[in-house]
Amino acid sequence: MEILFVFLYIMMIFLSLLISKFKYQKLLLPNTVFTILWGIVGFLSIVGDVGALRPSATIHVYAILTIATFNITYFIFTKKAHLTPNINYKSTILYEINNKAVYLIEIIALILISPNLVASLKAILANGLDLTYVRTQTYILQRFDSQILMFLFRAVPLTLFSVVMLLAIYNLVNGKKRFLNLVVFNLLIEILTFGGRGKLWNFVAFFIGALILTDSFKKIKIKGNKYLIYAVTAMVIVTILRGEDLLNVIKAAYLYFVGPFSYLELIIRDPLRFGLEEPAMYGYLTLGFLFEPIVLTLKALLGLQIDVPSYHFNIYAQPFVNIGDAKIVFYNNNTTMLYTFLRDFGPSGVIIGTSFLAWLICFFQKKAIQKNNLRYKIISIFMYSIILDSVRLYMLTNTTLVIIFITLMFAIKKQRNQNTDIIDGVYIGKMK
Repeated sequence: MEILFVFLYIMMIFLSLLISKFKYQKLLLPNTVFTILWGIVGFLSIVGDVGALRPSATIHVYAILTIATFNITYFIFTKKAHLTPNINYKSTILYEINNKAVYLIEIIALILISPNLVASLKAILANGLDLTYVRTQTYILQRFDSQILMFLFRAVPLTLFSVVMLLAIYNLVNGKKRFLNLVVFNLLIEILTFGGRGKLWNFVAFFIGALILTDSFKKIKIKGNKYLIYAVTAMVIVTILRGEDLLNVIKAAYLYFVGPFSYLELIIRDPLRFGLEEPAMYGYLTLGFLFEPIVLTLKALLGLQIDVPSYHFNIYAQPFVNIGDAKIVFYNNNTTMLYTFLRDFGPSGVIIGTSFLAWLICFFQKKAIQKNNLRYKIISIFMYSIILDSVRLYMLTNTTLVIIFITLMFAIKKQRNQNTDIIDGVYIGKMK
């Protein structure tokens, strides 16, 4: 049976690349990246062995359905014209990054993160540069007992850092280093504050997303790719500072991507333990990026006792559990995006949730590329990073997307000028 799934994964990758090349004359697109990622992880989960549970046929069927659903949805909602700027589209709107607004966003983020930063620096001074201890203090022990305070002092500043990073990376793939110094500074702050590698991985994912969006893989030479190498090297260093040797770093990287299939296997084996036998939530988690800001506002203004969408994920997935088979392998959080969809819709969520994600990416991509809308370009880069994270977990349960969207309204200026001729949002000179 496993040989059949190996064959199916290889066939899915081949078909996705073949149809995409025939339909769009491109190979590197959101659907092909998604297919290659899920196909490789599925393949490795069969041929590799790190002592974790071997995924059952059910998990592989879910994965194959996920790949097929994403590709079909993408092919339906993305036309070839959506992947190239519309040269006949004329607009009097010109988009430009507001440098002052970006620096203001940076200052606000630093102010909001400062309570956590000060607490972590005190812990480092007392115990040395032990990032495992710092991470335990911030995530497991929880410094704040209020969802509002956690949102304000952790979620908001980290998302604002992400906005600065997205803008910097967009500039970087277009040959500019603006805001790159801020990104390096923010990465250091985030590592010292939370002891995590999340923002370093975000840099890698955003960079790849920007290359896909701008079709710049052929343009970016060794000089441009060195930033990816720097980020990956930093991830290795942070992992070592968390008490791992180099061999364990390699094993950890493997488990980081392949482990979610084993975790999902544990979840479907014990559905009661992971909330799968509770009433379906019908999109409350899948549309968490819309519901969570509303719930947080109601909690803050009216004091209503409503659990935010991310709570329903964290309460089951945040604690460490043993996903090992031959040995103990502690794991948490990385459930694949399918766990969210299963909580919302049951087994049919594999198709419903995946098709929604693919459609959302198509929606933003069309606005970004066809109309050359810079705000949607930045959001599309973020959405492409969701693809790279999809095999680990669903990244749209929280407020991140909404905060990014609102912040970009201030960070990117929209100007109107009736005396200029602008095609695709780019100024080309005054009209005669």
